[in-house]
Amino acid sequence: MESSDILAIVAIAAAVLSAIYSYRLSRRAHHISTYYGVIGLFRELDKIFIEYPDIRPYFYDGKPLDVDESNRHRVRAAAELVLDTFEWIWHRRKDLNAKGEEGWRAYIVDTFSSGPALQQHYVRSASWYPGTPV
Repeated sequence: MESSDILAIVAIAAAVLSAIYSYRLSRRAHHISTYYGVIGLFRELDKIFIEYPDIRPYFYDGKPLDVDESNRHRVRAAAELVLDTFEWIWHRRKDLNAKGEEGWRAYIVDTFSSGPALQQHYVRSASWYPGTPV
């Protein structure tokens, strides 16, 4: 075997190793950005519930939303944001934690079950959330 053949083999091996390393680094960066994406969505929801604590019972305590409620528009907007968050989580669940899919499903279903505002919004706009396990 000539030295040029050995150099070519070494160059190919280095390129393959570099590609593998780059792929792993890229996957790690993708997982991190996905995680921070969901944290950002939850932070926005937390801000809403801190700023407007009177709407929280419509999402976590089973309080029904009456048509004449003065804050119905705020509750409906928050319901849309919560369901958008659920859809984002469900779409990216394997990027967040491949082993945690059942945990995400349980979180979504439990929260949806205790939130009449979520249920009402979903009934009106189910086609907006294809594949979300509610």
